[in-house]
Amino acid sequence: MAEYLILRDASGTWQRGDSPGAGCLGAPVAISRTKRRADPDISVAELDGTGLDELCADPSVLSIAPVMPTRLVSPEPLDDIRPEDVVPLWGLRETGALDCAYDGTGVTIALLDTGIDAKHPAFSGVSPVFQDFVGSGMHDDHGHGTHCAASILGRPLKGYRLGVATGIDAPLIGKVIADYGRGTSAMLFHGLQWALENGAAIIFLPAEFDTVTMSEALAASGHPARLAASVALNALNGNLGLMRTLLMLHQAGRDKTEAPLIVVPAGNNSRRTISPELTTAGTPMTAVPGVISVGALGYGEDGLTLASFSDLCPTLVAPGVGILSAAADSNLRALNGTTMAAACAAALWLQAQGEKRFVTRMLASARNTGMPGGQGPWHIGAGLVQAPR
Repeated sequence: MAEYLILRDASGTWQRGDSPGAGCLGAPVAISRTKRRADPDISVAELDGTGLDELCADPSVLSIAPVMPTRLVSPEPLDDIRPEDVVPLWGLRETGALDCAYDGTGVTIALLDTGIDAKHPAFSGVSPVFQDFVGSGMHDDHGHGTHCAASILGRPLKGYRLGVATGIDAPLIGKVIADYGRGTSAMLFHGLQWALENGAAIIFLPAEFDTVTMSEALAASGHPARLAASVALNALNGNLGLMRTLLMLHQAGRDKTEAPLIVVPAGNNSRRTISPELTTAGTPMTAVPGVISVGALGYGEDGLTLASFSDLCPTLVAPGVGILSAAADSNLRALNGTTMAAACAAALWLQAQGEKRFVTRMLASARNTGMPGGQGPWHIGAGLVQAPR
């Protein structure tokens, strides 16, 4: 028996329009088209082989995927940077957010992370809407969600401006990662569905599907190594397929301008300080329409630098080294990571442009001059994100 995510349209309007079995475990799915709105429903069930076969033959089942581990895109390196060693406001200056006339007022964002410390003074005047999908309570004992949330919308503290979009006052805070930095795709998808149902126009999702942990667990339970790796990769494909279908259902019957933007970190797995060849492509989530990934830049004596840990093929890049934001006990903490970079200017663009083409305008305005020497789109995507002018 294994746990599976099952996606249906609770309204019964949308059903598979192809041969039985398509859509199961990530296979391509052709769904009968309609202009009527769908009511996406995600459930979790334990299935054996017979039960799985029966569901794959059910035309009301639009997608099935194994529940798999997820993990936080953790800061890199893990050691703190001393606040006194941080170059104040460098990231806000480089993106133009420091002098931008927009502040994200009226924009509904969701942060699917480790929760937040709601009592932190960086969130003074903020009224978050909370939902716990982990079962441990909304308090952020990890610290990542607090840091990320304050990087997005945190109020000034101790003489520092923290947030890019300080006009956001009612964020959706979904806890989908436990305090030890791990979770499951069931937690992630229930959080994503909640954010969509509550009108999030921008969703920050600093988590990734963890094929390594899944493969290792399968091997430890007796699977041959190659089979374990194959099962984990198929689970990844299934979860990505379910995400694509969920977002398509959410848009069914809606105006195209209502599509939410999902912002994810490009990933922190590369090791350029050891060798320029020790790099890897970023998160597979970017294969899903409506998802953009953000790589990280640093700032040195010679100007902008590509962060040594930032993975390849980002949609764009943003400041992600020495980012000062909220920490536990009302303090501040500086971290490195593509998650820090993902707290970019998207909310400012949505406020300035409205839902129509705001992503296109944001990408078109990205700065690709003055970038680290020799780094093309393979490394920096469209370039350094800029705030609207």
